[in-house]
Amino acid sequence: MALEGLSGKVALVTGGAQGIGAATVRRLLAEGMRVVSADVQPSRHEGDRWLGVEADLATEAGAAAMVEAAVTRFGGVHALVTCAGIRGTALPIHELPVADFDAVMTVNVRGMFLSMAAAIRQMLAQKSGGAIVNISSLNARRANPGRVAYNSSKHAVIGLTNTAAVEYGPDGIRVNAILPGSVNTGMSALADQTCSAAGWRMDYTQRPIPRTADPAEIAGFIAWLLSDGASFQTGGAYEIDGGATI
Repeated sequence: MALEGLSGKVALVTGGAQGIGAATVRRLLAEGMRVVSADVQPSRHEGDRWLGVEADLATEAGAAAMVEAAVTRFGGVHALVTCAGIRGTALPIHELPVADFDAVMTVNVRGMFLSMAAAIRQMLAQKSGGAIVNISSLNARRANPGRVAYNSSKHAVIGLTNTAAVEYGPDGIRVNAILPGSVNTGMSALADQTCSAAGWRMDYTQRPIPRTADPAEIAGFIAWLLSDGASFQTGGAYEIDGGATI
C-alpha cells in the first residue's frame, strides 16, 4: 500500500548515489515521488521522475544548484532527505589531525546546514509546507572510539533538526532525524575494517535483532516520516538500530 501524501511531490536526496541515499531514491520513486538526487558522484540511472545532479553540497553554490535543478525540472521542492556524509579517519582524539576533523564537519554539518537552508527557502516561497529527514547516527547516542569527528557531527545533526523544527513548524515544515545503527553499506563496511585494524571490535550479535540493517529498511522509515502518516511528527530523533540501545 502506498504511503499517503507522497505521490507527485518533489524530493531532494543528498548523497543519493549510494548506500542509504540510493535506497531512499528508489523507495521515493516507488511511492510516486519525483526525485532530484545530489552527490559528488553523478548518479548512473535517471528517468522521467528522477534527475541526478553532481554537486558539492558543502558550498552554497552546490546547495543552491540542487534546489534550482528541482524547481526547473519539476516545479518545486516538497521534501528533503540529507544522506550525504563521510566517516573520516579512525584515530583517538590526541592523534587526529585537525584537517581530518574539519573535513568531516564540513561535509556532515556544514553541508547539511546549507542543504536545509536552500530547501527551506524554496519551501517558504511556495507557502505549502514540507518535510525534512536528516540522517544522524546511533553514534549520537553511543560513541564509537576513534570517531570523534563523526560522533560529534552526528550530535550536531540533532541540534540542526531540533532548531529547524522549532523555527519552521508554524510554516508547516516538519523536520525529523533518524539514527541508524549498523547498516549494510560500503561506508559501514569500511568503517568496521578500519576500527578492527585499530583494535576496536564492532560486535553486532549482542542485540535483539543480531544483524545489520538493509538500506531499504532505513529508506522505508524515511518515506514514512515524509508522508502524511507522520503529519504530527516533528523534532524527533528515531533510533533504527535493531534494539542496540536497549
